[in-house]
Amino acid sequence: MGGSTIGWMAVALVACSGSTKPVGDDDDDDDDDVTWHSATTETGTAETHSTTTGSYAVSDLGAARLPDAPSVIRVSWSQDLPATVVAAFRFEGETRRAPARALEAGAHEELLLGIPFDTDVQWWLELDGDQGQEATPELDARTGTLSSKVPNIRVQTSVPEKWDPAVEYVLLTVDEAEGYFLGGYWWVQIVDRKGRVVWAHRSENRKITMYPRVSADGHSLLVDLDSYWGAFDGGANSQIAELRLDGVEVQRWDAPGLHHSFTQLPDRTLVYGSYTGGLGAYEENIVSIDPDTSARHTILNCDQWLASIGESRPCGTNTVSYDERTNHLLASWFTFDAITEIDLGTDQVVRYFGNVSGSYAFDPPNSQFWYQHGPYYTDAGTLLLSTHAQESHQSELVVREYQVDAGTRTLRQVGVVGEGEGVGGEQMGEAHRLPSGNTLHNFGTNAHLREYATDGTVAWELDWNAENTIGRSEPILVDLYDLVPERP
Repeated sequence: MGGSTIGWMAVALVACSGSTKPVGDDDDDDDDDVTWHSATTETGTAETHSTTTGSYAVSDLGAARLPDAPSVIRVSWSQDLPATVVAAFRFEGETRRAPARALEAGAHEELLLGIPFDTDVQWWLELDGDQGQEATPELDARTGTLSSKVPNIRVQTSVPEKWDPAVEYVLLTVDEAEGYFLGGYWWVQIVDRKGRVVWAHRSENRKITMYPRVSADGHSLLVDLDSYWGAFDGGANSQIAELRLDGVEVQRWDAPGLHHSFTQLPDRTLVYGSYTGGLGAYEENIVSIDPDTSARHTILNCDQWLASIGESRPCGTNTVSYDERTNHLLASWFTFDAITEIDLGTDQVVRYFGNVSGSYAFDPPNSQFWYQHGPYYTDAGTLLLSTHAQESHQSELVVREYQVDAGTRTLRQVGVVGEGEGVGGEQMGEAHRLPSGNTLHNFGTNAHLREYATDGTVAWELDWNAENTIGRSEPILVDLYDLVPERP
């Protein structure tokens, strides 16, 4: 992309290939009925049990699907005596249990999470207290029907003994209409190891969601509502929303100019790349949003920083990531194949890597990253990212890992994953180092998600139809029950 001046609509075609036709203008008539807050139109009923049972006098047992999250079942009951209670449930031969809760006498509720759509469930309560251990009779329920608009997932490889045991679910997003990933609807999903969708939400009309994430405190989901690619308005109406797995929206912030990634700091501050250019230029600032007041602060003006190092390039990020150990922010610039590291205490660029003058060297030279996505610092302090193996966007996607040698100003490659396998992905992509040392690689517009074991073999792989695109994916490293509000 060099130093040429390009308009934001032109970059829409260069940075994310595909049709810019807004889906929904001529999609099915029922599109607007399938809202952001529902993956199905069913509400449903389930078996109930009103008779008082057991030493704890449990009564009024009932279950119902949540209208805004129909893969989630809310069970309810009353008990006359205090006890530690576990809501247990079974589906497709798998038994799960909600966290144990010490409950007083009265009416209570629990949520059954992690169940696929379209699935029969048997559930019961296990009680433990002064009256000893007891269980209620089993009752039946069923999760809602997954919308036919959700793209099908295929499990291509599954080697359970090589999976990272800490990762049971992955948060991801996928476009709804094959070949129309700009301007259309996207589905935010939680997917289990069997490729089953256990939670789903559809993006709003003309506000696509490509970068969902677990919040910094691990108690909610954050999703981008991106009007830049959804309505092609330069991001004028972009927003960020906070959700919980019961489908309830907790908060929403205006994020004008949002067009790609965002992140959240430990104090809940949001940070994103904000498009500021008009039709004649692609310009961007890195901006923060105060979570309480919604006040915005400019951290970095890209044009001014480039001028300070004698460069003039179009400015556009595809990733911002935060390193709590240093209070530094990494910003990945797809428009000039570089990464800046910003000290959030001073709002100053402290170092930068990639295809701009004054960058760190690469060792070996052929380990240079190109059109990189998703860079972040691992727990080991290495820099990990997804990149094209060569400068051409048609080259294969690989994961590169670098040791950052500040003394010699060098990025020294210490690992590469997927090299020589020939798996492409023209746009997007992302990599995560898992707790076991495995690597999760997302291939973007080539809709594949692979987990590589530490020996380099593929431990797990999902894919979608060839014309689908997956956005950001993230291993969920918290309990699903951390992502719902407290239950009565």
